[in-house]
Amino acid sequence: MFEVRTVHSHAALMNRVAAMQGVDMAGALRSGGLSGVAWRDAVMACLRCPAPHKCRHRLAAALRPGADPALAELPAFCANRALIEALMPAQQEERAWA
Repeated sequence: MFEVRTVHSHAALMNRVAAMQGVDMAGALRSGGLSGVAWRDAVMACLRCPAPHKCRHRLAAALRPGADPALAELPAFCANRALIEALMPAQQEERAWA
């Protein structure tokens, strides 16, 4: 099992990665766009990721002045990529017009 501190750390990391994409995970939970079970499963997927240090590094690098904009993009290796993309505001608007 995972320590509470580790779970909190990964939940925060996942929320920061989502926020870089314009996704407010807490807001999605409140609005019903994301269920508590889906959020928990996403945290568990993040916990099982073998490379959380890559996300931490990308986030830190993306926030530096003059950073490569590609660093702010959702990494291909993200275990929660599909979920975050589904919650991205621009994609939601596109689906509404389709």
